[in-house]
Amino acid sequence: GVLVVGPNRLFLRYIQRVLPSLGAAGAELAVLADLVSDHVPPGTGGRSDPPLAHRTKGDLRMRRVLRRAVRDRERRLRDDLVVDFGIQRLRLSVDRSAAFVADARRRYRFHNAGRKAVEEQFFDALVASARREVDPAEVRRRTRRLPEVRAALEWMWPVLTPAHLLHDLFGSPALLRSAGKRDLDAAEIESLVRPRADDVVDVGWTAADLPLLDEADRLLGPRPDQQRDLWEPRTYGHIVLDEAQDLSPMALRMSGRRSLNGSMTIVGDIAQATSPGAADGWSQ
Repeated sequence: GVLVVGPNRLFLRYIQRVLPSLGAAGAELAVLADLVSDHVPPGTGGRSDPPLAHRTKGDLRMRRVLRRAVRDRERRLRDDLVVDFGIQRLRLSVDRSAAFVADARRRYRFHNAGRKAVEEQFFDALVASARREVDPAEVRRRTRRLPEVRAALEWMWPVLTPAHLLHDLFGSPALLRSAGKRDLDAAEIESLVRPRADDVVDVGWTAADLPLLDEADRLLGPRPDQQRDLWEPRTYGHIVLDEAQDLSPMALRMSGRRSLNGSMTIVGDIAQATSPGAADGWSQ
């Protein structure tokens, strides 16, 4: 039940040799990237950011930015949706869509869990708009693969992974301004913008992205095709964080999330801090 988090793999190889000689066998050794490896693409964390971006990503204000980024992906329709169904036309109004998006926000702690409820109310509304009696199962079967229906559901409540959420957010100045304008200044928002990749699997995530991907994972929850017990992070009875002076507040938050009961040893030398987002003192 003991986890030792080190700054790099060279350090971990050294510790791996030393700990058994101290009678401390059985501890799990990891770098930060290992703690999120089940939820983010392989190779994550191998790059670095410019100082302002690194400092901004590590700031605890990013918790609120990410919460709003998720909320910004829970949206009512922009226009009424009209779907042909035989000789009838089924309709979903903007106001009706807004009502069940608001309902899903209230009912579900995790974003991805709300998708099923949104879908159910979406198709119920189409059925209710029919002028003649229709079979609800037939409406769902015949309309769910229509491009306009799929686009509407993806607009209103997409199923997201942490990588997709951050890739979309950092690749769109408009989404960044919407999510960050209450907490970040213009220069900080601009520092987070980066070109979009053709595919999210090609994104070169940085070390400062790791805690954000982990935070996004906690906000989004498991995908519908993912078992809840496989999504939950492993927790430990005691965690040792070495070289902690270079860990940002968001990185410390990510590490603390793996603690079963708050029992942690945090080791470092503030005077030797080199990270742009490092703490100014132990009280921080």
